[in-house]
Amino acid sequence: MASAVDLPPELSCRPMPFVVLTGLDVTYNAVHKSIWDAFSNNRRNDRLQISFSCLPGDHTYPQSKAKRSSYDWYIPKGLLKTGWLKKHLSQVPAVVVVFFELDWDDGAWREQYLACASWVQVVRTSLHGRTTKVAVVLIQKSSPLPPGEDLIAAERAAALCSACDLSAKSLFVLPHTDHLLGYITRLESAFYELAQAYYHTECRRVKAHKEFLNKTTHQLLFPRHQFKIAFFNEQMQESATALKHYHQCYNHIHELRLHDTNNLELKMVGGFVNYKICRLCFLSLSAPVDAISQFQRHVELFKPLCGNNELLFEHSAWLSKQFLVFGDLFNEAIQSENLTAVQTQHPGFYYQQAACYALLRKKLAHSLCRPVSNQPYPANDPLESESLEYYGQRPWRQSHQRIDLSDTSREKEGILALKLREAKFDHSWQIIPLLSSAVALFKKFPCPRLKRYLTIQMAKEYRFAKDFSKAIALLQKAKSQYQSGRWCHIFTQLLALLLDCAYCTADVNLYCAFSSELLGRYSQITIDEKTKIQENLISIISGKVPKRIVIDKAYVGEVRPEDHDPNQPHEVWKEALDKPAIHTSVDVVDLVPFIECKILFSQEQYPLDSCALIHLHSILFAPQPVQLSELTISFNHSVYDITKSFAGDEFWLEPWKVKSHSFEFPFHRSDVLKSIEVEKLTLSVFSSTGSLTLKWPGSKLEQVAFDIPSCPRNVQASCTKWSAIPSRRCTTATERACRLQVDVKHMAPALVGEVFPMQVCIFSNESDGILAENVTVLASLEPSLHQEEELFQDTCVSLTAYELSECNSKTAELKFGDLHPGEELERVIYVKANTYGTLKFTFQTSYSVRDVAIFSCIDSLKQLKTMTCSSSASTEVSFDVLPPFKIASHVTSKNFETASSIVYNKPFFVLTTLTLGSNWPIQIFSTQTTLPSESGFSVIGGAEGLNGVLYKDESLTDCLNVICNNSTDRHVDNTSVGYFKVEWQRLDKFGDVPRVLTTLKLPNVTAKLVPLHVNASLPSFAVLREAFQISFSIENQSNESRLVEIQYLSSDAFMFAGPKQTNNFLSPFSTHSLTFNIIPLALGYQTLPHLRIMMSHSHASVDGKFEDVDLLWLGLKMDVVLAVKNYVSRMITDAGPGMKVLLMDRETTGIVSMVYAKSEILQQEVYLFETIDSMHRDEMRHVKVISFLRPTQENIQLLCQELKSPRYGKYYLYFSHAVSKSDVKLLAESDENECVCDIHEFFADYYPIDSNHFTLNLPKCSRHFMWKPSDLTRACHGLTAVLLALKKCPMIRYQVNSDMCCQLADSVKSLISREASLFDFRRADSTPILLILDRRNDSISPLLNQWTYQAMTHELLGIKNSRVDLSKVPGISKDLNEVVLSPLQDQFYCENLYKNFGEIGASIKGLMEEFQAKTRSQQKVESIEDMKAFVENYPQFKKMSGTVAKHVTVVGELSRIVSARNLLEISECEQDVACQSDHSNALQRVRELLKKPTTNPLDALRLVALYSLRYEAHANNATTSLMDQLSSVDGRKIISAIMKYGSIGKRTNHANDFPGAISMTKKFFKGMKGVENVYTQHIPKIKDILDDLLKGKLKEANYPYAGASVMSDRPGDVIVFIVGGTTYEEVACIAAYNADNPGVRVVLGGTTVHNCSSFIDEVRSACAA
Repeated sequence: MASAVDLPPELSCRPMPFVVLTGLDVTYNAVHKSIWDAFSNNRRNDRLQISFSCLPGDHTYPQSKAKRSSYDWYIPKGLLKTGWLKKHLSQVPAVVVVFFELDWDDGAWREQYLACASWVQVVRTSLHGRTTKVAVVLIQKSSPLPPGEDLIAAERAAALCSACDLSAKSLFVLPHTDHLLGYITRLESAFYELAQAYYHTECRRVKAHKEFLNKTTHQLLFPRHQFKIAFFNEQMQESATALKHYHQCYNHIHELRLHDTNNLELKMVGGFVNYKICRLCFLSLSAPVDAISQFQRHVELFKPLCGNNELLFEHSAWLSKQFLVFGDLFNEAIQSENLTAVQTQHPGFYYQQAACYALLRKKLAHSLCRPVSNQPYPANDPLESESLEYYGQRPWRQSHQRIDLSDTSREKEGILALKLREAKFDHSWQIIPLLSSAVALFKKFPCPRLKRYLTIQMAKEYRFAKDFSKAIALLQKAKSQYQSGRWCHIFTQLLALLLDCAYCTADVNLYCAFSSELLGRYSQITIDEKTKIQENLISIISGKVPKRIVIDKAYVGEVRPEDHDPNQPHEVWKEALDKPAIHTSVDVVDLVPFIECKILFSQEQYPLDSCALIHLHSILFAPQPVQLSELTISFNHSVYDITKSFAGDEFWLEPWKVKSHSFEFPFHRSDVLKSIEVEKLTLSVFSSTGSLTLKWPGSKLEQVAFDIPSCPRNVQASCTKWSAIPSRRCTTATERACRLQVDVKHMAPALVGEVFPMQVCIFSNESDGILAENVTVLASLEPSLHQEEELFQDTCVSLTAYELSECNSKTAELKFGDLHPGEELERVIYVKANTYGTLKFTFQTSYSVRDVAIFSCIDSLKQLKTMTCSSSASTEVSFDVLPPFKIASHVTSKNFETASSIVYNKPFFVLTTLTLGSNWPIQIFSTQTTLPSESGFSVIGGAEGLNGVLYKDESLTDCLNVICNNSTDRHVDNTSVGYFKVEWQRLDKFGDVPRVLTTLKLPNVTAKLVPLHVNASLPSFAVLREAFQISFSIENQSNESRLVEIQYLSSDAFMFAGPKQTNNFLSPFSTHSLTFNIIPLALGYQTLPHLRIMMSHSHASVDGKFEDVDLLWLGLKMDVVLAVKNYVSRMITDAGPGMKVLLMDRETTGIVSMVYAKSEILQQEVYLFETIDSMHRDEMRHVKVISFLRPTQENIQLLCQELKSPRYGKYYLYFSHAVSKSDVKLLAESDENECVCDIHEFFADYYPIDSNHFTLNLPKCSRHFMWKPSDLTRACHGLTAVLLALKKCPMIRYQVNSDMCCQLADSVKSLISREASLFDFRRADSTPILLILDRRNDSISPLLNQWTYQAMTHELLGIKNSRVDLSKVPGISKDLNEVVLSPLQDQFYCENLYKNFGEIGASIKGLMEEFQAKTRSQQKVESIEDMKAFVENYPQFKKMSGTVAKHVTVVGELSRIVSARNLLEISECEQDVACQSDHSNALQRVRELLKKPTTNPLDALRLVALYSLRYEAHANNATTSLMDQLSSVDGRKIISAIMKYGSIGKRTNHANDFPGAISMTKKFFKGMKGVENVYTQHIPKIKDILDDLLKGKLKEANYPYAGASVMSDRPGDVIVFIVGGTTYEEVACIAAYNADNPGVRVVLGGTTVHNCSSFIDEVRSACAA
């Protein structure tokens, strides 16, 4: 049978070209041995796959058969010969290589030359009739000379080729040198080519037979020849061609006529071919789907071909083998890492099917072969044969192809012989490996139920094979899983199998365990069977042999015939029970026995002065009563163990009735606060000759069993009652209850810096006669999760008030001694906190009591013991620590205007205000201001200080008149004015506490050296059209003469008379006065005309440098690009001259690249750009580094690592936002080498795109319409950085129906409040506004096609950080793979940002003409002057050339896309849908465009999205039908998400979103081929919102203010931020709005910049759950 189903080894191996090496003496010649080893050893996959064999030169090869001249009378005898594969794999070589030692300069050349020729002739003779290639390799001692240099070698090689009848390509030289392997590798390539030629010849020879064949008599030759061709192609490593011919062979096999005589042959050869096809698909061509499809087809075709009904088992064996072989192939493909299997398709399914057919084979063999098993084997063995000529043929009728049988008796003998052999075959040992392989794979690719099912099948086979121990091991694994899964029927089957296996092995413990479980409530066997099992248990305890219980065959399964003998294991049981006493125990771990128990402590906790009460509940599920003899309860502390023996009927368990027992024990003092738990319960049943003991672990006593609805009513009732009983196996002994009352009195809140007393009162509530001994109260400051570390560290606790200044303790222990019942004592502790916050104290009280009596719980009058008990309790007290007063200090001018800088020699005021912030009045004893005399500060007129009492909300203000004398001739930045000290104490103090001294650092100022002082004299107000005078006094404060030019600038609001422009000479310390008569022309607050003074350093100055001084503030234009550029310039300038490195992170790199070209920074001595996370930076200690980073935790950590091991000399640290004090401290601690020269915060934490547009590069920032926490923080930092860079402290308004806008507004407002000093800018004429909007308010704009240059480029090509990727443009050059489009660096782009596509065509045309003119001028180089001009103008010419190439490429690609995607027609439809109200026309046009094959899926998606948003509330809305027309797989989901994102409910003023009538305007463009007109009616909603804002019509209900302030005047500066991203259409709208409204400056920003694709991604992210 094995030969009929197994694959021959030559079929399952990988075919390779067969090459024979001859002439090598590998035994005695070391050189030859090394050559053979180089060929045969280490055949890695990277080497050519060739099969080498070393044979003697006179080896005899298989003789070639005579070629047939005709096939007319030839009748084939079979399909595939058994020896053909082996012959061509290892017997008939494709190439024979003759190795011969011969040097070109050999002295005996003639003799050696003839010997070589004779060797070749011998080889040719042995290969007579074959087309095998012959090659000669000359082994030489030295390397050959290059071709053409060794004339002797060339001449002798030609002679040798002629003598050996070889071509020049078949003669090789192998020098035996150090590079032998390299020469061998090249020889292998040559041999491989020769082998390829041989197999090609063989293929042609086989194909040539086709014309001689016919379909009548030569049907068997068609599949045979295709198989040979395919096999030769496999040897040539041409897998695809081999697969094609194997498929043809397979198809020819199915065309053959099938009958019983050739059934096995066709199936066998068909299986071979199927194996080859599947192997090639799996291992060579990586086509697993094709392999699976082929195998399914193969099984479907051959499965019905059963053949002879008496040999059906043979067909099942063949099918099993097919599935096994395919599973092995599948598994090999997975292990070779060429294929990844999935849970629904892996080799396990095929191993399972192989096992199923093997089981079917077993079943069929049982039914077909067992009836004849007693018959004698045929005398003349029909299966005995030396060899089969053809695969699949019967040994007794080889080469028989006819339908009728010539010898029917011989056929019957053959069938009988097959049956008798099959009857002796042990099928279980074939089935078990198959099931094992399947189980392993179902474990790897989880399928637990199927794995368990196959495990049970495998156990049954082990049982059938009488390997009971393995059967038990497998069944036990599955048993617990079926029990926990409530599969009671299957669980009972497994127990029945286990019981039978245990009986057969006579294992007493296992038999008792399985019997106990079968008697339990989950077993579904009958009461009679349970009774027999219980009787068997009693028999075993009594030392008697149990009876074999025959349970229903459906449970036990199939058994061998000899297993039916009930006396078979009798002797084994006698031996097992041949002992004086039988003591067996059952561990109740993974089983549920017939007795179930529950342990219940009556309480979870017991005080130490009481005893523990424990209840034991038991129930019997066996059909007969059981009397227990002994009980043991073991605890984790053995001193509590309970053991009790029962006599008589004291512990008699009745079936299905609950029995309860109670026990108690007192605790030991040492076990306080320890868990007391039951670890084990033991119940024993004794007899005169043995015992049965059930042992429960503690964990098993708490498991809750499930109910069984199918059990009898009485059992069900008992189960219900049993399930209602709770269980608790753990308890805890706690301390005796504390009966002392502790009260803490204090006058909260405490004030920062003061000594705060807390009075602790303790009162005893103990019973009479009980003394509380050693009473202590430990007061501890507890660190809270919400408490800052600084507050905890800056707080100290002490028992005395005057030791707190030297104390850092967090605890204080109060000792009260002994306390009698009813007695009360008091103590005081003192607390000092130097930081405000909330303090939490814990007061832990502890004491002990002697001789406490412990009474029984069961008998309350019974005293068990007396003991000493300890008691403790804790009390928590929390209170706030507040600043005693708010101290505000600022520097003002003599007019009390706040100033951040002062002027040398000019007095100023230092105002310090104390405002009481607590409810407690405070006594101010004294104040003192200390000025740094070394900086030149002094008080004019002295300082008296402040004193008095402050009540709530009252203030005291100290005003000092200070002057700073000029000690240097330069400006001084950030110099300290000094310190302000206050001595104070709470007015209503408690006890004797010290006073508090609080010190405040006064603000820093910049001291400026201003040579001119200007004083103005003017009235406080003026009357319209009535003249008034302004007088200016200009004083030269320097010791140099000054030439000044004075201008009084004109103003539309005033008319004035006086000198408009004068030139004056001011001698040192002289004064010049000017007077102007002014008439006001407009009402309201008006800015006066500006006085401008320009001066030189001296009258004789010739450097032409003048200083421009504006006396009155002028508003600057908001420019987000210029702000960042100035920051970067300051970084580079502050670092000073010399080589510098710019160290950035990923984000700051993008920010800097937006404002500076690399060439610009290189001009400022910045020669290297590095990223902070790069680990491979060189050490350059002579170079300065400018570090510009975002202040993230990751960057701080990386910077700390950098400073600990510095690679550069000096570090200038700049952060793009505020840095926390803790991070600065961390950096300072890391700067062990003192490399840091400076650290600043430059607020460039955003990406500036152009002057009025910025972004944060935060795509997909929301999830389920809520901020991602990290993105909210980033948005808040980026937005406040814009405000700080523009020097704006705005009022904030936000879109009320957006949670994200509300969150962002609150975050920005909170940050501004926390960092008020950063936002302390000089007040402008009008308050700026920050308006936060949601992208959901206008979902139309991102969906529309755009037609301005910038917007269109982003929509169709994409702009990221001012860069456009053109790598996918057809025919693009490498220089233009990525281009930069920045208005800062590209003048043409800056001028054409907002021009439409038609106008761009005209601009490009003009640019081309200008470039062509330049080109012509550059070509005229006829003189030295022309050459000089060429060199000077070449950089500009090169730059212009790049600009032309860049924009021509971009515009050309845009034009191509517009044409290819039909965007003109689509855009026209989009505009109609978005701006008009004709529903039927819009619907018709959308449907027409969706049907067009040229419509891009993205364009189709945006058309449906626009329609769904525009006509969301329309009665005839057809969104659903349009979604059905979308070809995109996720189209429906995307449209639903867009509807959810931009629905009417999420838009403010949605009634005005789509006006009913909009005038259509068409713009005609010229100069651009292919563009006729573009519709641009749509106006972004942001324009209407800005109009309403500036007119004061923006409803506060829709856009409230963040905070209590409300704006009354018209805003001049507006910063609009869109959560969810901006569009370039809105940018163009803002640019036009700024141009049309000169008095208004609007800046637009957002989380990202959208085109349609990125907007859809944003929507999908926002709508994700």
